[in-house]
Amino acid sequence: MLAEFFGRLPGPLVLLVAGGFVVAEAGLVVGVVLPGASALLTLGLIAQSGPVPLPAALATGSVSALLGSQLAYVGGRLRPNALSSRWLSSPRAALARNVLDRFGGCAVLLGQWVVGARTLTPRLAAVAGLP
Repeated sequence: MLAEFFGRLPGPLVLLVAGGFVVAEAGLVVGVVLPGASALLTLGLIAQSGPVPLPAALATGSVSALLGSQLAYVGGRLRPNALSSRWLSSPRAALARNVLDRFGGCAVLLGQWVVGARTLTPRLAAVAGLP
């Protein structure tokens, strides 16, 4: 379904829409259910078939993922209480903070590869005070 949607769009618009999905996945709390990884996989398939050059697809995916994570981190820094009041009061939060305190940047790096955690990891890192 996603491939059909992207397949009807012109190449530059495919890059913009796929990049938007990836930024929104990491940068917005709805990223827990938003198909950012699916958009990247679809972008790769479209790049293979020709309408989008592979270097442009790789650059779009990389920049979008970085931008989304930075957006989430800044959001966590600017509004730490929003996340704290909703999520950081549970036992899961204590475990997450313990992992961040113990492993720091490595936990943030590995958290980018876990579905759902990709959205929360930058925010938790910001609230925990990681630079």
